[in-house]
Amino acid sequence: MTTRIVVGAISTNAHRVASDLLESLLPCRTHARAITALPSAHNRSNDAARIPLFSYTNMLEEASQASGRPQLGLEMAAAAHPISQSIFGDLFDCAPSAGDALGALARFFPSAQTGTTVKLEKQPHTARFVYNIDDPSIQRRLQDNAYT
Repeated sequence: MTTRIVVGAISTNAHRVASDLLESLLPCRTHARAITALPSAHNRSNDAARIPLFSYTNMLEEASQASGRPQLGLEMAAAAHPISQSIFGDLFDCAPSAGDALGALARFFPSAQTGTTVKLEKQPHTARFVYNIDDPSIQRRLQDNAYT
């Protein structure tokens, strides 16, 4: 019998980006508790630390419920900073094409988040960026999927 353990974590830098977006979308103090439930989003000095993906996905879901915004993940994606200011901005700024940038994103995504499968499926005229959380214990994943 073989047991597979999937460890899912998100970098503090990725958490900071998401928390900053949540703060701008949910300015009311009553919704801020979902944001502050994890370690400080403004601790930029040590990005080697990881935050459990389970906690991160719950933060997004709780913020969505508390705010009454079922499309919060999509709103976060729409409100995101320009790509050059995101955690993968340099990949897009330096890539010779959009396809190369997406390929690099799929390749380097595990540096920001573990416990997920990310791949780029290429077809003649289209490409799909496929994102899936591997850990079956994470049930609340809608907002994280929409934001990603």
